[in-house]
Amino acid sequence: MDQSPDDLAHTSHVCNACAILCTVVDSGANYFETHNDPEAQVKRLSKRIEALGFEVTVTERVA
Repeated sequence: MDQSPDDLAHTSHVCNACAILCTVVDSGANYFETHNDPEAQVKRLSKRIEALGFEVTVTERVA
């Protein structure tokens, strides 16, 4: 199948857009380890532990 130059340019543009999108979406396995909000993490983990049937009380440590 022959493609016109306009079709090839469009195909190339789509491929470049996909490559950029994939780069932005794949933030890495440790993204949440390095970009965390301690309060949000406590809330999220507390809810997960409560879902297992435990009562959770969190007290901030005095430095």
